[in-house]
Amino acid sequence: MPEADGIFIRDMISEDIPPAAALERIIFGQEAWSEEDFKETLSLPFATSLAAVVNDRLVGLAVVRNGWGEGYLTNIFVAPENRRQGVARRLLKTLFSRVSSGITEGFVLEVREGNIPAIRLYESLGFSVVGMRKALYSHPTENALIMRRKTG
Repeated sequence: MPEADGIFIRDMISEDIPPAAALERIIFGQEAWSEEDFKETLSLPFATSLAAVVNDRLVGLAVVRNGWGEGYLTNIFVAPENRRQGVARRLLKTLFSRVSSGITEGFVLEVREGNIPAIRLYESLGFSVVGMRKALYSHPTENALIMRRKTG
């Protein structure tokens, strides 16, 4: 059942793969995950993928892979027309509560150095910058900030 804001967070299902891949291409261009990437991730026992749905339309996604006590956020996105509506925050909070029992060290992610709205969101959720990967992103080339959120 959706919250009062109309956003419904649920596990990603195979029917979400085509719209997720299409939305990824719009948002990330050449760096987007393919349908095969999503299909593979859905099959991993150590990955959790959540979908945000509004009016039966996929508008966002968050994926975390668990390993060695750490949750690595491999993918998070929200459709451009649904940004600044709390979708990413809801996805992340649900993800944290859903997988926190297996995460002892915390969560880590990489974000484009110039993606200030995302960085501010992550900071508001307890993440801090712990490092940088030079020129990790292409189209355009940009550094990635490594951000970590400790558990507890």
